[in-house]
Amino acid sequence: RSREGFVARRSGDFHTGDRGIVDESGHVTLLGRSNDVFKVGGEKVDRQTIETVLHDMMPDTELSVLPVPHDVFGLVPALFIGAPGNGNLPSRADITAAIRSRLPTRYVPAYFLQVEGNLPRLASGKLDRAMLICDYASMRDYRNPAPSRDRESE
Repeated sequence: RSREGFVARRSGDFHTGDRGIVDESGHVTLLGRSNDVFKVGGEKVDRQTIETVLHDMMPDTELSVLPVPHDVFGLVPALFIGAPGNGNLPSRADITAAIRSRLPTRYVPAYFLQVEGNLPRLASGKLDRAMLICDYASMRDYRNPAPSRDRESE
C-alpha cells in the first residue's frame, strides 16, 4: 500500500482496511477486511458470513464467495467451488436451503461456479480473488440456472 494509503487521520488512527473490535481490556480481535462487505441492492452482505455457513456444510471443499456485477442489484454474491475434497458436492438446492435457513435471501449466491481443479492462488498462496472475479463470466453455472432473486422472503 502506498504511503498515502496510511496517512494518519486526525484521530491518530491509520486506515489499514482491516475490520476489528477492541474489548474493554484493549485486546484487538480482527474480524476480516473492509472489502469483505459489499452491497446487494443497497443492503450490506458480508462474504465471510456466507463462507462460514458453506464451510460448515462442505468442510473439505475449497470455496470462495465474491461479489460480481449484476444488472439489477449492482453486485451479487457468486460462489466459486474448487475440487471437492470427498468428490461429492451438495446440490444447488441444498446449498441454497442451508444459506436461507441461517441468512437473509440476499446472501444466497446468484451464481454457483465450479472451477476445474483448485481455485487459483497468488505466489503468496493467497486466493487470487481478482482472477476469479474477472473470469466468472466464462465459467459454467453449477447444475441449474439461478433461482429468482425475489425479495419477499427476507
